[in-house]
Amino acid sequence: MSSVRKPPLLTVNKNSLTFDKSIADSLCYPSHVKMLLDRENKVLAIQACKATAAKATPFSKSESQQKGSVKVQSAAIRNVLKILMANEWKDKIALK
Repeated sequence: MSSVRKPPLLTVNKNSLTFDKSIADSLCYPSHVKMLLDRENKVLAIQACKATAAKATPFSKSESQQKGSVKVQSAAIRNVLKILMANEWKDKIALK
């Protein structure tokens, strides 16, 4: 019996970014990540990193402590996404 795996989901909320738990799992639950943005191709990526790395952003708890999705409060990333997604952006709704 094969299981159907849902694609990873990032939701852009009014004041935060929410990554589903599968994203934290695929990165082995890093405590910090770097947000990487390719403006030309409108692509956002995250990379696990040490807390001391330049532009490190707090991310996940350990696997045993992370109970659900990961919420990141980053106004800077959200504002850049808003500019890049100008045609799709809606202030009143979450984007998936």
